Amino acid sequence: MKKWLYENTPYIGLVLLLIVMLLSVILTRELSVTLGERLSILQLVLSFFAFLAIIITLIITIRTFRKSMAKPKLEVIFSESGKPEISIDIPKEIEATHELKLSVINKGDAITKLFQIDFIVPAILRPRFDAWSATYLGIPSPPLNPPLDMKEDERIISFCSYEKVYCFVNKPARINTLLLGTLAEKYDDYPNEFTITYRIFGDWAETQSGKLKIRVRKHSKEVT
Repeated sequence: MKKWLYENTPYIGLVLLLIVMLLSVILTRELSVTLGERLSILQLVLSFFAFLAIIITLIITIRTFRKSMAKPKLEVIFSESGKPEISIDIPKEIEATHELKLSVINKGDAITKLFQIDFIVPAILRPRFDAWSATYLGIPSPPLNPPLDMKEDERIISFCSYEKVYCFVNKPARINTLLLGTLAEKYDDYPNEFTITYRIFGDWAETQSGKLKIRVRKHSKEVT
């Protein structure tokens, strides 16, 4: 009910205005008033009309401004869990490739299909995108303007939507599979948890950011 009143305020105001004007005309005819008094009543009605028009214009302006402020709010999640956390198993004896299927969820109030995500991944994980899982490729390369908080042992791998991924509100959208590689000779160098930070750029004002957590389970034998 409240939403209906908000959306139809201009029309309700116009109906009220017509009712008031009609009542004023009827009253000035039925009542025994002088011509000057009739003119005063009509002037009062016109003043009310002007005031109501200002209020309606203000409501329409506020509504338009709110629509113009609508924007997407994107977050990256793992497709299987629907959360920004996941666990991987690192075997001790062999080299392994870990497939992390990624999705984007839009928690804002506007739809978008054009955005870029820069993932900052520890270099020890040898990050790359799966070229066969989607038509969009990310190429890990040294950034031209690296973030100030980026470390020397980190790499940036970028994903661009190229207007092929539609992010509807509260609807997870699949993007690509991030591949992480682990080596047997670096088994002892892998900590129990990794953090992958990311920045999202789009046709909105500010840069959005977030983190993905990867818990590590080490095994002294091959995991099947």
